[in-house]
Amino acid sequence: MAMDSESDGWLSVSDSFTSDQSDSVGCIHKKIVDGDDVLAEVQPSKLIADCQDCLECKIIRQAIEEFKPGFIDESMTGNHTIEVSWVEKQPGDFESLVKVRLRRCPRKEYRPEDEEYWAEYIPEEDPDLIDQFEIVRKSTIEPFYEDNDKWTRAGKLGQSLDIVKDSSSQDAIDRASKWLAHCIKHDKACEPPDDDFMPTYLIDVGSKSQAPFLFKPSGPRKPYVSLSYCWGPNTEDVLKTTMGNRDRHFDEIPISNAPLAIQDAVKICRGLEIPYLWVDSLCLIQDNLQVWLKDASKMDQIYLNSHLTIAALEPETCKSHFLGEQRFGSPSWQRLVHTDIPIQKDGPLLDIFIRSQCSKPAEGYTRNTLDTRAWCMQESFLPNRRLCFDGNEMIWECMSRKLCECGHTIRRPLTVRYAEQGAGMKLRRLKHKPLLSRPRPFLYVNEEPLFDNGLESEGLEGIELHADSKSSPGNGHPTKMNNLWRRLMSDYSHRGITKQKDRLRAVSGLAKVFADRFRKDRGSLEGVEYLAGLWKHEIHFDLSWTVTDLPSEPDAPTTDKKDEEPQWNVPTWSWASTRGTVEFYSQDTPRQWKYSPELTHVCTIGKVVCQREYLEDETSAVTQGAATLHGALVPVELSFAKNGDGEPEETTTASIAFQSRTKAFVRSKNSKDVRVQLDEPWDPTKENKNGPTDGYYCLRLFAWVAYTGVWDEDGERIMGPDTWFLVLRKSRRVPRAMERIGIGRHESKHGVECPIFEDAEDSSVEIV
Repeated sequence: MAMDSESDGWLSVSDSFTSDQSDSVGCIHKKIVDGDDVLAEVQPSKLIADCQDCLECKIIRQAIEEFKPGFIDESMTGNHTIEVSWVEKQPGDFESLVKVRLRRCPRKEYRPEDEEYWAEYIPEEDPDLIDQFEIVRKSTIEPFYEDNDKWTRAGKLGQSLDIVKDSSSQDAIDRASKWLAHCIKHDKACEPPDDDFMPTYLIDVGSKSQAPFLFKPSGPRKPYVSLSYCWGPNTEDVLKTTMGNRDRHFDEIPISNAPLAIQDAVKICRGLEIPYLWVDSLCLIQDNLQVWLKDASKMDQIYLNSHLTIAALEPETCKSHFLGEQRFGSPSWQRLVHTDIPIQKDGPLLDIFIRSQCSKPAEGYTRNTLDTRAWCMQESFLPNRRLCFDGNEMIWECMSRKLCECGHTIRRPLTVRYAEQGAGMKLRRLKHKPLLSRPRPFLYVNEEPLFDNGLESEGLEGIELHADSKSSPGNGHPTKMNNLWRRLMSDYSHRGITKQKDRLRAVSGLAKVFADRFRKDRGSLEGVEYLAGLWKHEIHFDLSWTVTDLPSEPDAPTTDKKDEEPQWNVPTWSWASTRGTVEFYSQDTPRQWKYSPELTHVCTIGKVVCQREYLEDETSAVTQGAATLHGALVPVELSFAKNGDGEPEETTTASIAFQSRTKAFVRSKNSKDVRVQLDEPWDPTKENKNGPTDGYYCLRLFAWVAYTGVWDEDGERIMGPDTWFLVLRKSRRVPRAMERIGIGRHESKHGVECPIFEDAEDSSVEIV
């Protein structure tokens, strides 16, 4: 349901920024709205004169008088000027902030062609600047926003809510209750999809007179809240449920001993009158691995079927409150001003906010602490509704809308819209197809969304966020959902994780949702198999990951004996085997080439054995694995570039989209060299101090080629092949098997094959 105001906008059509009144053509705002100027200046005397006929100028004057009392009167005889500009005025803006700068003297004339001036336009340090602030209007339908589609792009003034000062207050609870109630009434897709599912354990949050306690739910489904938060460092002493204290927790959970973040979650549940809460530390048995694995294998259902998920975006530790005073709610950040200007003729008066801490246009998405943690990725995508707290403001997010108190989510998507983008993954499980509700931001130039969710907006045409006209299943291109999985795993690899053995555990729930989606897209339950973070039906693409960086320090060894079992040997062909960050550059080729490429020389997969940590879970982490691949295999020598001292040369290079810590080359029997990217820093002197090392192999994964349809005397011109291959060595753990140690790519021209594979033979090889 779109949140449309009954009014036609900020001001009546005849009086608004979009007005064609001849008497306001020279007004300061008209120079920006109707012209190409980024900013405009006006003398205070001119602004006062314009206020007689122009409501916008009157708003600017009243805001100045509220923000800087006496400035206009004192400036009537001086050289002071008032400068007005639009914040983030670019193609795609739905709403804008008006920035007002009070100056001691005029700025030199602005000329867009003057690049030197453009670089210092509105500089960080302006000696002639007296003060500055921004203007936004207060939404007339709090706690929602008016539909911004009714405004012309340049004529809209950004909206904001009256930001709650303290997120632990009753005002905050009331606002969250209205958001939730509206979603329950209008957004059917956000309903928990499985009416029969309940977690093994829940917390009854009790009341002021009754302590919370743990219980095993039974009978009809009970609405519950789930919590997504950062445990943080040094959490060995935080309250957990164990086999030893579980029975005591059935009687009472000593909430005063619980981490402050959990105490805050209990307070929200009580305020929203949702009596049940799920928290991992208290609802998963923490000292029995098999019990933990069984219940943790339901993580996808736990978050997907929660009535609401509370997301503590900040702080970084559960030992601190996430509720409390909000920075954006302080009068020093945003101050309410009641004007004497009617929104419409004979209508209510306009309320505006002035902000003294002026915004700067953000570049790309910003990350909060929760978005930097590996476990929290699936906790962000799986829920259908999230109530978020970041210390600045409260944020509502569901599959139909994302709302924040300051209004930035309807001007520019500075953060990932998790629930909306996660809807595409969960379509197979939802009761209804989501509809995106207005107001919502437009995508900015050069900003790529996370993926194409294929959803529709009310009153809008279907959204294609990531269409690729060159891709089609018939020419071997990867599917959009598989591309999405690889993009997510790349993002996931950049997130922090305390225990390396959790690297596959923390995406198991997300993998289950993808498995359901893949089966729906393929129209069959067969052929979809999850293999240690990879998918069998696109194994050749999933194997083409590249390590882009490694942590400066190795993982600290654990001293907890229970963490030593089982023995972890994640197969080397899985991205989860590396401590580093990974990218999947191979999927960029179809989008970058002028002509649509085709996939050739694709390796095939044979027997795959993955020893699951929890046998009954198809997306369980694995403790060991082996995969048999069949394709072009060639023995090679591995060599390294050396500096003048004869030591391995460490470089960083953008060549063929790789970032390499150590240059390495493979040489086949025909003496042809190709550069490769190793998964770990490599010291060749440990292998052979005299030079090249042998006992290595390259296995071709696939190649891209494109037929241009352009002919010359040599025949049809061909782009590529663009060949991707694994670098392998004989395993030191498993006889007659090999291990992955790197990835290679070779870009040829005119159809010339990658030189190291000129004499290759098709072979089968087991990789562990």
